[in-house]
Amino acid sequence: MRLDARRRPTLVKAPTYFARRETVVGHIVGLSLTIGGLGMLAASIVERIDGGPDASTLLTSALLIGVPGAALWNRTKPSERLSPASIFAAVLSSWIALSLVGVLPYLATGTFANFNEALFEAISGFTTTGSTVLRPIEGASKGILFWRAITQWMGGIGVVVFAVSVLPFLGIGGMDLMAAEAPGPSSERLVPRVRETAKRLVLLYLGFTTVVATLYALFGMSPYDAVAHAFTTVSTGGYSPYNASFAHFDSAALEWIAIAAMVFAGGSFAMWWRALLGKPFAIIRSAEFRAYLAIISLVAFVALAWNVADQGFSHDLARRTIFSTTSLSTSTGYTLLDYDQWRGAVHLLLIFSMGLGGMAGSTTGGFKVFRLLAVLSYGRRQMFRHLHPRAVDVVRLGGDVVPDRIVARVVGFFGFFMAIGGLATFLVAALSGTDPVTAISSVAQSIGNVGPGLGEVGPTMDYLSLERPARGVLVVVMLFGRLEVFPVLLGLVPFMRFLADRLPPRMAQSVTRVFRG
Repeated sequence: MRLDARRRPTLVKAPTYFARRETVVGHIVGLSLTIGGLGMLAASIVERIDGGPDASTLLTSALLIGVPGAALWNRTKPSERLSPASIFAAVLSSWIALSLVGVLPYLATGTFANFNEALFEAISGFTTTGSTVLRPIEGASKGILFWRAITQWMGGIGVVVFAVSVLPFLGIGGMDLMAAEAPGPSSERLVPRVRETAKRLVLLYLGFTTVVATLYALFGMSPYDAVAHAFTTVSTGGYSPYNASFAHFDSAALEWIAIAAMVFAGGSFAMWWRALLGKPFAIIRSAEFRAYLAIISLVAFVALAWNVADQGFSHDLARRTIFSTTSLSTSTGYTLLDYDQWRGAVHLLLIFSMGLGGMAGSTTGGFKVFRLLAVLSYGRRQMFRHLHPRAVDVVRLGGDVVPDRIVARVVGFFGFFMAIGGLATFLVAALSGTDPVTAISSVAQSIGNVGPGLGEVGPTMDYLSLERPARGVLVVVMLFGRLEVFPVLLGLVPFMRFLADRLPPRMAQSVTRVFRG
């Protein structure tokens, strides 16, 4: 029997209930919840191996979060053309969604008795801040403590980079999503394709984590401690499963390894990747990296000089002082010494380093070193123009000229950054009735995603001493520090538009006017 060549197979249109809905927010949130469920599953396995009581609870939490997340991810897709507002909304929504579901293991296992404390711990984890309200830390099961470490590892760079690497489209949308996570003077595009760029950063992140965990294990940590601390070192998070933090191990070798790892994690991952590809001079040529090392060294030198003057020199004091200042300057937050007892001048330097953070493209929070250099160069240009009004001068970052559009963004970011920090400091002091040192340092460490501060939130304290409203302010500040100011504000635009469309005309105009200026 011959088939008619002119006949074409009839295409049957799939029922609409099988169609994937176009929503980048739902797609990224679904993927984030899926990865969060996998993290809870890993924590349940650790708990099962340890023989703890929370293995079944953690497994149930993993299923309750991971299965709906996978279904949402599978039934949605990003649209072919994405607006910047929708991309920023996806970034912000994924962090908020992960933080909300991240409280489930804490509440289900009875680690925290109320939602407020569980939410604070979850957001502090996913933003890699490391501030804690868990008391005592060692009273929690190993599975829960491993979940804390996983939240920081995912928050460091994992969730957003994974989301970029699996988005079924290329172009500006994926790169914008990545730039929101690792902002810098440029998009740090290692290769033309966004997906390939994300894969390379994932490989570097995984490889770095593996190296740090291996070194920790070789020099005395148990496999559990090595992996947990590698997660929180690479992410510059600082959560430790011990009340004494890194001082629990009392090992000079481990402390030096951690110092090197924290400095590495505070550097640009794109820069490290280029160095691994045979371009080591990219590190030396980076003005931001040189300034980054200079700031870390300066803070360590000043703190060490004052400590030696007070206590005399010893190798242990020198090493632990360098460890403590490096931990704060890279926004990691491990504690080894009670730096709350250091002199007031050193405290001011520590507060500065807390809010500054590391390099652009790293896992640190804060203002970032490149922005500091750009602001200083901008100030120098303005002074030069006062002396030579007709001269044409530019803003430089090392030997590179920074375009005026980047300078404008940096200066605008600086204004928002300082305004948010100042307002938050006032609110913390007003709502908690605490002293100025505690208020200033708690905000500086929150916006820098550091963890411990000074005063009532010092290295030997936790955040239970602050009132709940004050902790709520710090939670918002943590998000600004982790996701940067503009992505958070722009991420609110779609939600404000949605709200404005359902308000009376005059109220809608007032809402939209806030964003239009």
